[in-house]
Amino acid sequence: MLRKVLRILPDDKPNHVLGIGDPQSVEACVSLGADTFDSTFPTRSARHGSLLTKTRGRINVRNKKFKTLFEPPCWECPCSLCKHHSLAYLHHLDRAKEPMVWTLATEHNLHYMGGMMKELREGILRNEV
Repeated sequence: MLRKVLRILPDDKPNHVLGIGDPQSVEACVSLGADTFDSTFPTRSARHGSLLTKTRGRINVRNKKFKTLFEPPCWECPCSLCKHHSLAYLHHLDRAKEPMVWTLATEHNLHYMGGMMKELREGILRNEV
């Protein structure tokens, strides 16, 4: 649907997409001509224990395998969650229903999406997207 709609919208105006926010769909929409996005995906998925990462893909800290994994969610990420907390700690916070885990995960996912959008903008400027 977006492929058809974005083709007929004016090129000199920003094209805003609502409700699409997962990384794969955002990348696909940018290549079709979408400029901005408005979605609850990064924050909602964080509240459900999901973290977006470059090295591991989308992971869920509720998964039992993270109970004893004392490494950051993403080695490449400079956000405070990845700098200061391990997956085991996040798993523990989630199991204890400690709200701080959702705050940390939300901050991380927003940081991830901001970095991804920065890379997409740079790719557009280099005519690679």
